[in-house]
Parts: sequence; C-alpha cells; structure tokens
Amino acid sequence: MNSDPRLPAMMRLWQGIFGDSDAFVRLFFTRVYRPANALTLTRDGCLAAMLHIVPYRLSVGHRTLPAAYICGVSTRPEARGQGLMTALMRRALRTMRRRGFALTMLIPAEPWLFDVYARLGYVHPIPTCDERISTDSLPPAPPDIRIAPCTDARLYAAFNRLQRRRPCTILHTARDFDTIRLDCEADGGSVLAAWAGSQPVGFLFEAPEEGGAVRVKELLTTDASVEPALLRAAAMRHGATHLRIRRPPDPDRPAQPYGLAALLDTRLAATDIDRLHMALMLD
Repeated sequence: MNSDPRLPAMMRLWQGIFGDSDAFVRLFFTRVYRPANALTLTRDGCLAAMLHIVPYRLSVGHRTLPAAYICGVSTRPEARGQGLMTALMRRALRTMRRRGFALTMLIPAEPWLFDVYARLGYVHPIPTCDERISTDSLPPAPPDIRIAPCTDARLYAAFNRLQRRRPCTILHTARDFDTIRLDCEADGGSVLAAWAGSQPVGFLFEAPEEGGAVRVKELLTTDASVEPALLRAAAMRHGATHLRIRRPPDPDRPAQPYGLAALLDTRLAATDIDRLHMALMLD
C-alpha cells in the first residue's frame, strides 16, 4: 500500500458509498489507484469528496491516443449539496487537459447521473449492444477448440493482438489484464481461454449473476465460430441457463448508452465515440 495519508479515508469513503467488497476495494487501491491521480476535497479536516483519474490508451484506426477514465466519484452524504463534486469534476477536466489526454470517459453509477455529467461536458454517449443469450440457443462448439482457465498474465500477448483488432477501443496493459483476472476471480468468475492446438484463439471474462445467469464482461475471438465454445464453457461452469453479454456498437443492432465521454481537444470527433468500445473497466 502507498504512504498517501488520504488512503484510509479514501478506502472507507469508496466502500461506504459504493458498497463494494473488501477484496475489490483492496484490489483497486493496490493495483489501480495512484496518489497523483486521486483528486480530493476536505471539509473540517476530513475527506469530503474524491474521484480517481485512471490513464488508458485509446486505439482508433491507426492511431493510439491517451485517454482517461474517471471513477470512484463520491461525496460524503453530509457534505452533499455544497457543489463539491462539481468543483472536483471541473478540476479533473483542467488536470486532464493539462496532461494531454484526448478523451475522458466515465460510467454513471445511476441513470439520473447521465444528465448531471452532461452538464459538466460529458455530452457524448458511449453506446453498447446488450445481448441476452440462452444456452439452449448456442450452436455446437467446434470440436477442435479446447477451453481452459487463464490463471496468469502470460497469455497477455495473445489478448493484446485481439483487442487491437477492434476499430476503436480502450486498450488494456498486461497489468490491467492481470488485475481484471483477479477481479473476475474475486466475483466468483474467471477468465477462460480458447485454444486451437497450441494457439490461443479467444478469451472470455465472466462472473455469475443472480437468477442463473452469467455476465460476460468481454469476449474476444479470432473468429466468430470460437464464441460458442467459450460461452458454453462459461455457462457450464456456473450451471447457468443464459448469459448476458455487452457487445461493441453495431449499426445493425439496437444500442444503449453505457457510459459518457468528453472530448478534451480536437484529435477526436464525435463519430469516433459512436464506435468506441469500452469494456473491463472494473465497473
């Protein structure tokens, strides 16, 4: 853990506001949080509000640009209504512009927060296509595909090749890959890898949900024919009857707003956000 004196109060505020498990809070503050990226405000000597800036790389076409994800946006209940979060978000926007980020994204914790963040400049919806798949509707898996748990970060190179095939996506580093794996496991889920002979050809990140479902956090394959093997394996692991998966935006599918983005300079356009895929953000 870091020696930042704010750390214990930030951890308590996060857990008190979001209700996340001890395991998740420890995971975030040991592997994601950085003191320089934690913006806070105090009142009467106590932490009153905070947010965290998490740097990423955005792959768009043949370019890679710096992007920043905002998370952990929280205010102590007794300090609300004083404009603290508005002040903190405006400070974050100034900080991100000064640091040279091209784009900032966030995922509102509640539907009513979409309008709140829009007033602060997050006016571009990040679309996603939610799909519910019944296990009965899955086609047969290819007989030559083998599924195995991915228990460490040694398969990152194969994952990285697959994530970079998407036209506009948030990229995850090798450290992110391992952090996400640990988060899936803490939720009772896993990362599954599909193999064709000695070659990894797909990854599925999952966690169980109530009601006999599996939430597929991300699904990446070299070919669509590999998907049924991974989906079947995830469902069988939990005895699930259906899976819920969030797909990248597709003009032929109905889309829903998943998050919000704000352009920080002129390197990107609103049309880039229309096709942005953002997944595995520890949301």
